[in-house]
Amino acid sequence: MLRAGVIKRLEDQQYQVLRSARVHGLLPNDVPPESVQNIFVYHALQYWAATLPNGQSIKDHAKTTLSEFLKPLVAAPAADEESSPPLIVILDQFEEFFTTNADRWQERRPFFDQLAQALHDLPTMKVVFVMREEYIAQLEPFAELLPEKLRPRMHLERLRGNAARNAVVKPFQNRGLSFDPNAADELMEELSEIRVAEGDKFRETHGEFVEPVQLQVVCQSLWENLPAEWKIGPNASSDGSRLITAEYIERFGDVDNALACYYDRSVERAAAASEGKIGEGELRRWFGTALITPTGTRGLAFRGAPGASWRIPGLALKELEEAHVIRREDRSGTTTHELTHDRFIEPIQKSNDKWLARYQEAERVRAKLEEHVKRDSDEPLDEVELREAEEYLNSPEAKILGATPEARLLVTRSRKQLDEAKRRQAEELEEARQRAQEQERLHKAESERVKLLLEKRKRERIFGVTVFLLGIIMLIAFAALCVSVIPGVAAFEGAS
Repeated sequence: MLRAGVIKRLEDQQYQVLRSARVHGLLPNDVPPESVQNIFVYHALQYWAATLPNGQSIKDHAKTTLSEFLKPLVAAPAADEESSPPLIVILDQFEEFFTTNADRWQERRPFFDQLAQALHDLPTMKVVFVMREEYIAQLEPFAELLPEKLRPRMHLERLRGNAARNAVVKPFQNRGLSFDPNAADELMEELSEIRVAEGDKFRETHGEFVEPVQLQVVCQSLWENLPAEWKIGPNASSDGSRLITAEYIERFGDVDNALACYYDRSVERAAAASEGKIGEGELRRWFGTALITPTGTRGLAFRGAPGASWRIPGLALKELEEAHVIRREDRSGTTTHELTHDRFIEPIQKSNDKWLARYQEAERVRAKLEEHVKRDSDEPLDEVELREAEEYLNSPEAKILGATPEARLLVTRSRKQLDEAKRRQAEELEEARQRAQEQERLHKAESERVKLLLEKRKRERIFGVTVFLLGIIMLIAFAALCVSVIPGVAAFEGAS
């Protein structure tokens, strides 16, 4: 409401309106928390830092008070004016004053002391607190510190009935466009749908209110898809050709389609805001499994509590909160998130299914890897699984679909164990090869020894045979000699 009309009207009336600020945020990396005098003041100053003169840094204002910071920002009075134009300070989502920085609760009262001092020092300054109604009572202890005791209040109820209908119809009427009455009624009924759990099932019914964000998303879709000539001017044609019918709404104002597109854009921006700390796929799985129950109703996702299984970066959560896709609750030191409305459930489910279909093979590998992690086993991945997982983690899809630190650790551990096993196997093979070479060398040496021994024995046998034969020959020769000598002797003896 502030952005849609209030701020513009204030500016038209010459009010000086600062950018809406919040008392919660993230400290810069170079700003130690202990150096900040008042955490709530500092975060508010962060939102106004864009108005700082060149060369200044927000870290230079860790101890700056509200009054010191705001005084230089007050516009000088015009020549025909006696005083400066009124300065409007808007503190948005002020329930964060009570739901965040619980460890620095002592700085809450000093924050209001500084605010009261700023109101005293800047008489034309006005402060607007925008917050959820269930936290209004917690403001009461600080009301006495402010000049008007927080008495001027306005309850902004969610849209219902004619208010919701007017929010749809009148902006189009201002552009010369009209709604078929039945078409507007059907759109209101669809926007007010909620899911009611009944045991392990649920049924759809119509709720009391229409969620403003969803109404805005659908109307934006209707406007963007209007023929160009319909947007030119406020004068409607006399033939009624600029009538928005039920058929047109069915085609361009389908609530599921409009909410799904809005969810797509929100998740994409949240993933980008995380600066690479989480992929779009992991955010979608968080929505599909933590924020939506198996029965199709809204669930609670716990953050920072023992047993919390999701690690969604704060910057991504902040983007989704500011898009009003999710809401945050801080109770007793536990932070939970849930969808802002049941009407988001079916569009989110359909969008996730459609989106994941583009990454079917990569998602199969990722899911298989995460399932191995869930088994809580020391068993490493085998070589085929490991190669598949490494290819996935090194692919562009891994940056989109994500992978848990446990899964990455499993792959690292499996690779280390597999490489170690291969190293041991290579060492064993080398040892076996060396043993085989040694055995072969010994076998060759033994063979050579046996060969030499055989040759030696062979030579000995040959020598023995040769000696034997020579002896035989000599005996034969001797015998022959004897035979030839004896007859001569006999003849000699006979002759005598």
